Amino acid sequence: MYRPSTNTEKSHTDRHYFVHEVHFNYSQAPVFGPWLFRPAVRLVQNLSDRIGLTLQNGSLNAYLAYIGILLIVILGSVFYL
Repeated sequence: MYRPSTNTEKSHTDRHYFVHEVHFNYSQAPVFGPWLFRPAVRLVQNLSDRIGLTLQNGSLNAYLAYIGILLIVILGSVFYL
């Protein structure tokens, strides 16, 4: 049930030694994708959409303020450690 399947198909030209095309298919049971990763991805996308609207407002002064605040936080955390 959870075992992956691998299919390989080869088509040859006139001679059997020379392969013309190779088709490779790989599939596995979607165990972790729908239940674990998809909700986490949706959560991160929703958070980024909400935060992105406020952070990316097009103001150059706001962007410079974000960089300045981030620089102060980084320097402050280095000096306190």
